[in-house]
Amino acid sequence: MRCRHCNPGAVWKVVLVLYLIALGYLCFSSGESLPKQPGFLNFEGSDKLIHFIMFLPLPFLVCLSGGKGLHRPSLKGLLSILVFGLALGAVTELIQGMLPYRGRDIRDFAADILAVATGCLILGVLPKAPSESSCGKRDCSGCRN
Repeated sequence: MRCRHCNPGAVWKVVLVLYLIALGYLCFSSGESLPKQPGFLNFEGSDKLIHFIMFLPLPFLVCLSGGKGLHRPSLKGLLSILVFGLALGAVTELIQGMLPYRGRDIRDFAADILAVATGCLILGVLPKAPSESSCGKRDCSGCRN
């Protein structure tokens, strides 16, 4: 049996799912059901900044949900996160184009991808995950090999 120290990714998986649900709500809701933008975000193109802010957490949450903390993933891991973000951004824009109260915008998609790529670049400069597989707690029977 694993202890709570051994599987921190489980909590982050839940956070990732909640984030994706919130992202879906923000992307697919009508404008009337969304909160009003603060005054300082009321400028031309501000929705692109909002898309960037909405998608920036994605790479970090995906990384944390792996259970090794915030670390530099392998190149394959970074590419997987980037492809996932690209697919998520594309799907949200395609669905928005089908909704009568939303519109498809390639610039929103570009902001989404720029955010995911920025997150991946930041992850790429972090230290690698420790190779140790246990939580380091002496009294953890779930970690002993």
